[in-house]
Amino acid sequence: MDTQTIVDKLNEKMVVFRVVQVVFSLVSFALAGRELYFFYYIFSQPTAFRIVQVLGFDCFAGVLGFVTSLFLLVTLFFMHNLAHKFVVFAIEVINVIFYFVAFVALAANTGTVSCSAGATNDSTNILLTMCRIFQALTAFLVLTWLVWLSTAIINCMRIFVHKSYDNEGGNRHPSPPSNPPPSA
Repeated sequence: MDTQTIVDKLNEKMVVFRVVQVVFSLVSFALAGRELYFFYYIFSQPTAFRIVQVLGFDCFAGVLGFVTSLFLLVTLFFMHNLAHKFVVFAIEVINVIFYFVAFVALAANTGTVSCSAGATNDSTNILLTMCRIFQALTAFLVLTWLVWLSTAIINCMRIFVHKSYDNEGGNRHPSPPSNPPPSA
């Protein structure tokens, strides 16, 4: 299978990647927002300020990912001129960096927490729920990072390996004929 066939098949699958990016970004934003709400409004603990900053950054990464993936999904169908190959690649690299920083910061601040199921009272149940949501948020951030990384690699292949593709729609430039017609 040649590179052209691989790129053609990947272009068909780009819509699926974009929809997954929209959904995962929205879920990660919702989970980070819920935890931010609990730390900021329910507990009101100044000792948790560092985790509040991390959750705020995770919310920002979720919103950034949602807006940019929605933009890329819309330009995939309607506004092809706005989706220049270098603009798309730059957006994807920025999202790869932001999601990587988001999940590493969250994982570094939560540590290797083991959520034990032996909850006996309401405060322990709340902490157990928060612990499980931190684990789910970290998992969604990693999955979202992997999806953004895969689309960045696909677009990197489209730009640098196969230079006949110009934008998100995968439109090919006509290649010059290998044998020019004889002149009369």
